[in-house]
Amino acid sequence: MHCSFCNSNYHNIKYCTHPKIGTLYERMYIIYNNMMKQYPYDIEVVFKIELNKFNLRDLQAVYARYTNNPLSRPKQYLINILYRYFSCSDSITCQDEQYQLDTRLPTPTQLEPIP
Repeated sequence: MHCSFCNSNYHNIKYCTHPKIGTLYERMYIIYNNMMKQYPYDIEVVFKIELNKFNLRDLQAVYARYTNNPLSRPKQYLINILYRYFSCSDSITCQDEQYQLDTRLPTPTQLEPIP
């Protein structure tokens, strides 16, 4: 086992508890909230552009920790799933065969869905 985020030999990225992963998650969440306030009708496009500014390693760390999907995916796929993750108002109703979100982990449920 080797963690591609913190380079530890004792776990892989899915089980990494490095504090920077939580910080990255919070940054993405804040960006999402700010984008919801500024661009409520174009949130998907604008948020995906902002996520694209993160490097692949950081996206993989947040993706691996907060979703139940396989990690070996292209960057754009990770961005799409992370957008879906942040845009879900209820993690249980957002689950389907393509977007497997982990219901045990925190999701941004404070946001009102856009009608």
